[in-house]
Parts: sequence; C-alpha cells; structure tokens
Amino acid sequence: MPKIAIDEDGKKKVHSIIGGKVSLVCYAKKPLFWQYRQLKQGSKLYIYRVLNEKDLNIAIQKAEKIYSIINNKDISRKKLISKLIDDWINIKEENYQLGKISLSTLTGVKSSLRSVMSVYLIEEKCIEIITDIKQDTFKDFIDWRINMHNKSRDNKYIKRSIKLSTINIDLCRFRDWFINYLIPNGHINFNPLPNSITFKNVQFSVNPPISIQSDWPIIYKFCLKYSRNASEIKMKPRLEYYRNMFLNFICVSYETGARPKELIGNIEKKTIKLNDGSFSIKEAIQGGLKWCDIKFDFHSHNQSRFENCNREVFLYINNTRTGLTRNIPININKTFLKWWDYCNRFRKKNSLADLSQNDFVFINPYTSIPYTYQKINKTWNLINKIISTRCKGTKLKSPYTLTSLSNSYT
Repeated sequence: MPKIAIDEDGKKKVHSIIGGKVSLVCYAKKPLFWQYRQLKQGSKLYIYRVLNEKDLNIAIQKAEKIYSIINNKDISRKKLISKLIDDWINIKEENYQLGKISLSTLTGVKSSLRSVMSVYLIEEKCIEIITDIKQDTFKDFIDWRINMHNKSRDNKYIKRSIKLSTINIDLCRFRDWFINYLIPNGHINFNPLPNSITFKNVQFSVNPPISIQSDWPIIYKFCLKYSRNASEIKMKPRLEYYRNMFLNFICVSYETGARPKELIGNIEKKTIKLNDGSFSIKEAIQGGLKWCDIKFDFHSHNQSRFENCNREVFLYINNTRTGLTRNIPININKTFLKWWDYCNRFRKKNSLADLSQNDFVFINPYTSIPYTYQKINKTWNLINKIISTRCKGTKLKSPYTLTSLSNSYT
C-alpha cells in the first residue's frame, strides 16, 4: 500500500466522508493532491480513483459523484465488455499513478485490450455482453490475430509478419484481465483463453537459439578466457569487473531464459510537475534483477557450500513485458554464489561500498547504475564476430543475438 503523506501537525492526511465509507487521502508521492479511496464491502481491498485535486472542498464534491456512480451502476451496463475493459484499464492507470507498474506496461495493456481484444470480441465475434463468451470463443484467436496483422501490411510502419511472441504477450494480458478482475468480481466463472503458443525452431529465425552441443561451449570458453585475461594482464579495475560481469550475464541469460532487459533493467525518464508549476525530469530504473529476487541466502554461505549448492531455487523477474511477475526455477546457484563472492572481494579491494541485497546483480559498482543494454550488446557482437568462423551458427541467415541466449532456454 502506498505511503500516506503527513501534515504539519504530524498527522496522516486522511479525510473521511459519507459516514466513513470513503476517504480522501494524500500520498507521500503527491502530498498536495487529494485522491479517492473506498473500502470494498466485505473485503480488505480498496477501490482507488485518481482525483489530483488540491482543493479539499472540490475533492469532496468529486468524491461524492464517484461514490454515487460506483454504488449505482446499472447491472446490464456493468456486464458490457467495452465497459469492463475500461474499468480494468482504469485500475491499471491507478497502479501506474501509485508507481506499481511502468508506463510501458500500462501502454501495452491498453493496446492489447482496446486494439485487439475489443476488436476480436465485438467486431469479429459480435459479442458485447461478457456472459456471451463461451469456452470455445477464443479457439481461432491466434489465426485471426495473424490475419488481422497481415491485412495491415499497407501501413509502412507495420512489420510484414507478426511474431508469435507478440501474440503470447496479448494472451498473457487477457489472462491477467480474466483471472485478476473478471472472475474475482463474478462477471464470468471460467477462463476461456487458449494455452500459450508452443514455439518451434523455425520461429526463431531472427534470434536463432545457440546449440548447447556445438556453439555454446565455444562461446562460453572464449568469454571465460576474455574475463580471465582481464585479471591476468592486470587491466584497469573497471574493465576487469565489466568482463567478469559479462561472463556471468550471458551464463544467467542462457540458463534461465530471462530476456536481456529483464536482467539489466532500463532507465526511463519521467516528467514530474513541481509544486511551483515548473517541470523536472527524473530518471528511474525499471526492472532489472536484484539480489533479493534470488531466493537464496548469500550471506551465510561458505567456501565448502560452493560444491553443494545445486538444489533448485527460484529467480523472480518482476518487470516483464506483460507486467506480471514470473518465477523461474533454476539450479545454477553456484554461478550466483561465485559472482556474489567476486563482487564483494572486488568492492573491498577497491574501497567501494559493500554489496547489499537491494543492489542490482549486474550493476556498475562505481555508478550504482546497471550497465546499459547497448554496451553489453556491443561486446556480444564483437565477440561473435571474432569467433564466427568456429561457430556453426554462421551458416544461419541471422547471427546470434543477445535474445538468442533466452531463446536457447525456451
């Protein structure tokens, strides 16, 4: 739950109205703006609405109207698919305002539901009421989605073919809508969506998977030598650390299937309006794997445990394309333990701050910011160019990319 702002007297900025059924609150992120909060009857969940109103009296008037709308919804109108989509998007917008999801996640949900789901159900299937959805309603969705994209080829900004991974993302967002909104609220009592698409090798022509028997050993050995040379030649500490980080990054990506930007994170710029009316640009890191996302006790390990740490643990990816947390079972604990140990020794040797559980796994210790995708991708392309003559993957139409690492796991 977001933190509530404190007034000058040290009290929480909460104002109850309508007999305590509704509260107007100011959150710490926006201490001057009142927002709407209503406790759902018979539960511990809240209904949020964004008011962004400085004047308390005006906020009260808006809140009374919102309360009336929420508690006097027409039953038949509440069952309309278009209305339920709007309600779910409103919830996602509130989550964005509260900092729970990123702007890219919100934009993706809007696009999937309004431009795909709504068109498929209302225009293609002629279904407007949610209860008219049947178990087989989505049986031809995948074929329809491909054909809908193909009909848009006249638009020069649309690619000539749609990736099946894009359709999978749509399905994940639909599933989120059904499981976390429609079913809990009683609008429908089953999930009609098809299973996720099973990928075949031919679908990875752009980012071909790396063969575990032929090419992966070559790439791994070269990167291992690449990192060890940095230590043996006594290069600058920054370069030595980066090369060791790169080795661990490709191993984790290859063994877990996590996408590069899910591991690294992405710096997003947000425009924030200040109290004096001016605007400020703030940089925030979205996503990125942190040590606390790996459910393993890094602080209590000792050297002997390196040999006995192959039990399965979970890796939690929080900022996925779908906005849902994905947990990955892994048995490469040794990789993470050795990297944790190296980072601590490096920081101590170079008089840097101690490593904590809240730090990013692939962070630059000198800036406390994760390395950029562009920098890692440039190193990857350089290495692949050097060893291209020894890899069988050069016979493919497309070279290995960073995404090839996660595709190899899939």
